[in-house]
Amino acid sequence: MIINGINYSIYISAKDGLNGTHGASGIMGANGINGNNGSRTGGWFPKCTCATNGTPAGNGTDGIIGSDGTPGSDAPASFVMTVTDFVITGQALNILSQAGNGGNGGNGGNGGNGGNGGNSGVNVSKCLSDNSCPSATGGKGGNGGNGVTGGNGASGGDAGNVTVYYYNYSNDMSKMNLSTNPGLGGQGGLAGNPGNPGNGGTNEGGPSHAPNGYPGGNSGGGNPADNGAAGIVTLKKITKVMQ
Repeated sequence: MIINGINYSIYISAKDGLNGTHGASGIMGANGINGNNGSRTGGWFPKCTCATNGTPAGNGTDGIIGSDGTPGSDAPASFVMTVTDFVITGQALNILSQAGNGGNGGNGGNGGNGGNGGNSGVNVSKCLSDNSCPSATGGKGGNGGNGVTGGNGASGGDAGNVTVYYYNYSNDMSKMNLSTNPGLGGQGGLAGNPGNPGNGGTNEGGPSHAPNGYPGGNSGGGNPADNGAAGIVTLKKITKVMQ
């Protein structure tokens, strides 16, 4: 076997797995409705119509979980070559069995933001001072949705065995590199970010605003996967069988 050129490689490979898809983000909560302003009418015997409160906002929805990656393919189970004499004129002969890498998990979707609470209506001051009407209040802000889990990474494929049999030893055999690489396991997808809380609506009296919502939670990233297994490399002298 005569190998010419600076470097010569035999590359036995397998396909990488596919990455998971990212999860969709949650939907923002609806904003609250503002309250109506109050009034005072009626001439000599006026009557107060009280202002109405702002309504609470809707909560943001949770994100969608990222999907898992797919496994890397195994390399062909074995590569076998039998050579009588090696003549390698270049620098090296490389024979590599490379398995496919596992796909990464998709990232989890972000939580939707909470909506803002509706602002209070405003009363006529006389109606407040004579206690005909209470102070109107704003609506509470909505809670943020949860950021959800990323998809899991997929396992790497197994490398195949590389076997070279030879009949006659040659110094050029020192230029030969036999190796196997297992596929790397995919990484877990990142967790989605929690949704932000909505702001509370303005109050007519007392605290300036109604309570804000609560931020969403976070359930962590996906799990990483294991690497595949390495193959076995064999370089062995054999004897010709006489016919």
